Amino acid sequence: YLFLTLIFMIFIITGGVKFEKRMKKALGESGKIKAFATLLNIQIQIQRYFVNKSIISAGTSLCGMLILAILQVDFIIISGTLLFALNFIPNIGSVIASLFPILICLIDFGFGWRVILVAILMILNQVLFANIIEPKFMGERLNLSPLVILIALVFWGWVWGIIGMMIAVPLTSAINIVLKQVDKDNIVSAIISDE
Repeated sequence: YLFLTLIFMIFIITGGVKFEKRMKKALGESGKIKAFATLLNIQIQIQRYFVNKSIISAGTSLCGMLILAILQVDFIIISGTLLFALNFIPNIGSVIASLFPILICLIDFGFGWRVILVAILMILNQVLFANIIEPKFMGERLNLSPLVILIALVFWGWVWGIIGMMIAVPLTSAINIVLKQVDKDNIVSAIISDE
């Protein structure tokens, strides 16, 4: 998957050199302005998404690592890294990331009060960041329905694996923005959007 992703990126980068010339030739001046405004809108929304998601993921990771350090669970750094990275996968990433430290605690200490406490605190950590802080912090959302996010996760995960799952939301949002620019009342954009 990494090799295929690199091949795609090489073709995208090499094709981007002539992209502006082709756009000017095909669209004319007014079409070029509209196209570049659309691309700028996509770039701004995706950058905002990744910056905000990175800050929220870092907060989730640091709080999770603090919980594990206080309860003396092993593999704190690995757990924190998983909490950070998998938090980029909507809905299921944080669940998978939380299972790892719970499993480590279960292996280390056996089933008891510590495992239950780690499980409760990790779930509360995820709920706090994903359901309370993230909606307020993200500000302008990417306006995708939850069902479309799940379908995008499956599709882009199938195409590009874990990397595809991480970029599923911004990529689908970019497609939605382009579709809205082409026709504001198109059926595909109406299905994708959460408005």
